Order: sequence, then C-alpha cells, then structure tokens
Amino acid sequence: MTKEWPIIVASFLTIVFTFGIPTMVMPVIYLPIIDEFGWGRAQVTFVATLKFGAGAVFGIFFGVLVDKFSIRKIVVVASSVSIIAMLGFLWVQSLWQFYLVGLVMGMGSVACMIAIKVLVSQRFMHQQGLAIGSALLGTSVAGLFTPPFATCLIAIYGWRMTVPLLTLCILT
Repeated sequence: MTKEWPIIVASFLTIVFTFGIPTMVMPVIYLPIIDEFGWGRAQVTFVATLKFGAGAVFGIFFGVLVDKFSIRKIVVVASSVSIIAMLGFLWVQSLWQFYLVGLVMGMGSVACMIAIKVLVSQRFMHQQGLAIGSALLGTSVAGLFTPPFATCLIAIYGWRMTVPLLTLCILT
C-alpha cells in the first residue's frame, strides 16, 4: 500500500457519508412522508428529481470552484451543506420546504463527488481507474447498509429524526 492509498480510504468514506447515504435514504423515507403529509407519491418522489437536477445544473459551477479553491475547503463546505440539508428535514412542514431541502442536499452531494474525483485523479497517475473506482465504491456500499439501517431507525425514531441521525457520520 503506497502512501497515497489512505486518500482513497478518506475519499471512500466521504462518498459514503456525503453522497451515498443522502441518496440511499430518500426512497426509504418516502412512505413515512406520504403517511404524515398525505402528499402523493409523485409529489414526494419529485424531490429526487430536484436533488439530481441540482447536480446537473450546478455541477459545472462546482467544478470551477474545485479548480479555484482547495479541494479540502470544498469538501468541508459541501459536507456542511449536506449536514444542513439533512438537518433541514426536522423542520419540513410544506412541500416547497421539502423540495428546498432536497435541492440543497443535491448541491452538497455533487460538490463532494466532484471534489473527490478531482482529488483522486490528481494523486494517482498510475492505477487511476482502480483508485477512482475504489473511492466511488462508497456509493454502492452506502446502498447496501443505508436502507435496512434507516428502516430500523425509522421504526425507533421516525423519519424526521432518522435523516439527521445519519449526519453524525459526516461529522466524524
């Protein structure tokens, strides 16, 4: 293991917690949200469109920021944005608030993803595909444990508290 591989471990964990978990928890909370608010399935799942749409719209902008500022600063700010968005679920009372939280979550997630891809590609001239693939594996790993773990947390704490509880890992 070269001295650069700890960067992959940190990148993997960043992707798990700032992109994977926020992405994978969304389908798990749809039904409890529908039950609480009485919104339709299309209304609730539209938040995913906004989350991923934010990535599409703001991706170029965040790419410019990654080129202009340090990757570390971008990851810290983007992780903070993800935390704020996930905490925002505590106060959602209307559909527009729900959509706003999803949009902000998407912005934080995509900024982290871009920064991690740039970081890994800068640090690895050899085995770059392996390095990037290993870091981005975080999304799939989050997909394995987030739905069952979030389902258990929802049964205990409800959907509103579950999403903020999942931010504790970002803080560490």
